[in-house]
Amino acid sequence: THGHTYEEELNRQCMVLSTPTYVLTAIAWIPYIQLDRMMFPELPVLVLLRIGLIVTGFTALFLSRLAYFKKRAYWLFIFIGAYLGFSTGLILGLVAGDPIYMGGFALVVFCYLLMPLKPTHVLAILGATLLLFCPSGCPMA
Repeated sequence: THGHTYEEELNRQCMVLSTPTYVLTAIAWIPYIQLDRMMFPELPVLVLLRIGLIVTGFTALFLSRLAYFKKRAYWLFIFIGAYLGFSTGLILGLVAGDPIYMGGFALVVFCYLLMPLKPTHVLAILGATLLLFCPSGCPMA
């Protein structure tokens, strides 16, 4: 047997973690839909972003079963990570960093540390997330 390259090993790790990650991504946000409706009824886009997270999780779960994407499991993780960052950053920006939502953001950031992604990709996703959250300057700065 020969050794795996770094990229092959990352892809293998993503493939191993794909089913639980995509199922969790698809269902973890369902309880928050009611919270969004109660706390911010004037922002129905929050519900759409949550539904987008659910659809993204199930889409990645479906795609991960196709032979083409099994060889590209790493890029499906990037897809999930990017949408998590996009939606979380947008939600936080829309709710002006409400403390209840900051806990969810912290959980997403923690999940990035557990995902088998290259550090440059994690930093790029986090940077884009923060730009969405703080489009005109971060309120915490």
